[in-house]
Amino acid sequence: MSYLFLALVFFLATPFAFSQKDLHELLIGKTTLNEIMPVVDQYYNNHPPENNGEPEFESEWLHWKRWEWYMSGRLGHGGEFVNISEKLIEGLHEKENMPHSHDRNINSGWTFVGPSASTVLNDTAYFNGLGRVDRIVFHPTNPNIIFICTPGGGLWSTLNDGSSWNNLTDNLPSLGISGFVISYTNTSIMYLLTGDGDSWYPNSGLVALGYPRSCIGVLKSTDGGISWHATGAFPNVSGPYTGYQLVQSPNDPNILLAATSNGVYRTSDGGGTWSRRLSSPTYDVDFKPGDGTRAYATQKGDIWLSTDSGNFWSSNSTYDVNPNTCGSNNGGRMQIGVSPNNPNLVYLLAGPVTSDGHFCGVWLSSNSGSSFTRQSNTPNVLGSKDDGSGNADQSYYDIAIAVRPAEANSLVVAGCTIWKSTTSGASWNHVTSYNETGSSPYIHPDVHDMEFSPLTGWLYAATDGGFFESKDFGTTWINRTAGIETSLIYHMAGWDGNINKLLCGMQDNGIKYRKTNSSTFYHISCCDGFDVVFNPDTGQPAFVTANDREVKIYNDGQGDQEMNIPLYDFWFKTLAIHNSNPDTILCGSASIYKTTDGGDHWVNKGADAAWALTSCPSNSNRFYCAGGQTFGNGAGQLYFSNDIGETWTSKSGNSGFPSSSNWVKITDVTVRPTNSSTVWACFGGFDAGYKVVTSNNTGDTWTNMSANLPNVPVNCLAIDNDNGVYAGTDIGVFYRSPTMTQWMPWSNGIPNTPVTELVIYDDGTTKRIRAATFGRGVWQSDLAATCDAAVVVTGGLEGIRHYEASNSISSTAFIQGGIGTFVSYQSGNYITLSDGFNVVDDSEFLGFISPCGQGGIPSLQENEHGINRSDPNSSIILLRRMWDKEDGLPYGSIDQLDVVNHQALIKFRIKKSGRVQLYAAREVQDQLETLWSGEMNAGSKEINVDISNLSFEFYYILLFVDGKLAHFQEMDMGIKNLSK
Repeated sequence: MSYLFLALVFFLATPFAFSQKDLHELLIGKTTLNEIMPVVDQYYNNHPPENNGEPEFESEWLHWKRWEWYMSGRLGHGGEFVNISEKLIEGLHEKENMPHSHDRNINSGWTFVGPSASTVLNDTAYFNGLGRVDRIVFHPTNPNIIFICTPGGGLWSTLNDGSSWNNLTDNLPSLGISGFVISYTNTSIMYLLTGDGDSWYPNSGLVALGYPRSCIGVLKSTDGGISWHATGAFPNVSGPYTGYQLVQSPNDPNILLAATSNGVYRTSDGGGTWSRRLSSPTYDVDFKPGDGTRAYATQKGDIWLSTDSGNFWSSNSTYDVNPNTCGSNNGGRMQIGVSPNNPNLVYLLAGPVTSDGHFCGVWLSSNSGSSFTRQSNTPNVLGSKDDGSGNADQSYYDIAIAVRPAEANSLVVAGCTIWKSTTSGASWNHVTSYNETGSSPYIHPDVHDMEFSPLTGWLYAATDGGFFESKDFGTTWINRTAGIETSLIYHMAGWDGNINKLLCGMQDNGIKYRKTNSSTFYHISCCDGFDVVFNPDTGQPAFVTANDREVKIYNDGQGDQEMNIPLYDFWFKTLAIHNSNPDTILCGSASIYKTTDGGDHWVNKGADAAWALTSCPSNSNRFYCAGGQTFGNGAGQLYFSNDIGETWTSKSGNSGFPSSSNWVKITDVTVRPTNSSTVWACFGGFDAGYKVVTSNNTGDTWTNMSANLPNVPVNCLAIDNDNGVYAGTDIGVFYRSPTMTQWMPWSNGIPNTPVTELVIYDDGTTKRIRAATFGRGVWQSDLAATCDAAVVVTGGLEGIRHYEASNSISSTAFIQGGIGTFVSYQSGNYITLSDGFNVVDDSEFLGFISPCGQGGIPSLQENEHGINRSDPNSSIILLRRMWDKEDGLPYGSIDQLDVVNHQALIKFRIKKSGRVQLYAAREVQDQLETLWSGEMNAGSKEINVDISNLSFEFYYILLFVDGKLAHFQEMDMGIKNLSK
């Protein structure tokens, strides 16, 4: 039985009409994503969620759509839900055991690109932030050491009160962390509670929203976070669940309590074994300060007490939430606040907010939880308004409370923003505003945790945008987010005219724009930035999608204008732009809409591009896409257009494409940059052996190229100029050259986090690949290279790393990562392991003697073909359009090719007067065929040339202006009217 169904049977069906039924009732018995999402979408179409006047407001529908996007690429073989975290651990083991190819080395060297900070570029770019932080924990004796937990970026620590940060879990897969403990008796001992609790939504009967990471129990480190090891398994687990909070007894460091959606788990031997002590979803758990025997736990509308260190629990009947005054279904999620200054005081912050604008309340006990009195339930401290008005809240997602250490009557609470009280919760003052235009100081909204440092008394907040500090009880705030590399990126675009330019669509933190070689990105638009495309000519940001909107960016990011594409109520739409005409754009969801006037008017062209949409760099006429509106086996299709998106042909039913029973979602479609007929597609989910396919004839026939890829989702692909393919997965990047029969891990230095986009920049000299990740921002590496003769490996090594050399490898490395660390050396002659080399804990090492760099790589075989690749007139294997450095514009573009009766009509534009040359060329040849050469003035031109002497079917047309390659396009003798 599906775990989702188990969570939904809290409710009984009623015979009301659809519009009268609660969503929870409508989902009874729905056990698959394919069954759930049509009901959800129809419900919110009939009941539009209140956005509280703010585009950033986290409506329930937005959370559903995030969840749909994430889960749709991570389903089981039949479209069923699985424990994703467990599957990723299994995939990580497959990655560790993969054989390494002899074709190319794997000495990739991934380094972080950004964003490590974010600067607002224009006055309307609200809600600036970098990435979500969920939990805050302090070092027991050093006030400068703080730890934060993130949903996709792991555990981070600072040694200097947030001035700089370090990641402690790079080698673990993206598990999500909702609880952390550093032992007060031995700070080398640490515990992590896995699972992204705040993205789950059990208080309404819905299992998960957002980007959920399931719990796989608690991990433990005994070396200060250098390596991590699994503790004992949680018992009584049936299906995926998540974590919420982890605490340590103040009297016995071996006793810990974990609050999870599966109940409360307890250990008395430092994680060796666990027992389940409460069985219903539990949001928070805490010990009475200084008293390891008394503990508190909150469930839906109820608080539980323990007087024996969390072993046995009883419900406090004096805390009775009245459904008529505190929301439906006996209240919602509750958080606990305790006071070290007065340990007998216990506060409860309870949601949700009712239709009349009252929240459930702040409750206070002065007798260690034996009885409670409600202090207040107004104003609406869980909403986004500065004055506390309105009835909106997100308490299922963000809710927090903290009591000032030295003043037990002073506390803060938060939902979307922060409020404070000096009257034990009887009255409230607003502390932070929802956006930059509010009356209070701005920190990014949606607050998941707040904590006062027990050593300094300073207040810290964890939000959807980062980490913030106040030294004066919330009056002023310092942004401590810089250096926390946790951005969740859906899509990324680069620009061939400038290696530094990047455009990113980020979950909850909008559109980020990198102009220069800096890890600080510009914030140019709010909300859930999704797909992005650059203007191909100027490299200025052009078009983006965010939530259910489409936005045109202009003035190099200084301004934006919302477009009105008639794709109503469709979220997270895809984009593709014509490769020489920035006024021609395709926008995809259930249908593909096309504009030829820069976004002013749009026309429905059919097909479906909800999953992927791409143009072809070498052929302006061609586009590929993939999409489907349901998530059953083979419910979507892959399409091809040969007329700039006017008509579409399905290609996913052709020979060699996996049968519908072997895939649920096509996650990306990618084209070889110099040949639009060569197309690759990849699949999400956990169907072993069905990860990547390719076609060399626009999808008429297909070949399965999955080979030895681990059984994890493949999210994206990129192809370099040598036809080498890179696959971005949920556990890093893999590479395969044209001559290889298997894939190799290509992840040195990059965290084991989902890679959502791969972008290649290659100008013939600088060859670089960028990876956007869902949890750790943007990373980059040089493209795959040939083997070095000798390699020296030193220092501490963690994660999966492979080093090759044609002659020798010498090493004094210390391999120390524990779980998730697998290091291998491959050398042609010998490997020397010198003093200092060591492998510790659960780390793994393999060394072997084997040839290196024997792949028949085209770039290494120039002399065999008599080709001098430094001469652009001898080979076009490194074709690349060129831009004028004076104004940053291309020298020209080919706009139309029309082949009729051995004549080619070529319409083109040149930016300025000069010498123009038109060539016909094959991919590898000794010389170019001159079609026309002479002087021309700037402007639009057309030339009709004789091509009867061209003896092959396929050529490129090259446009040179003053010796610079202005543009190139394919010319297939059988294709006519290659117009823009």
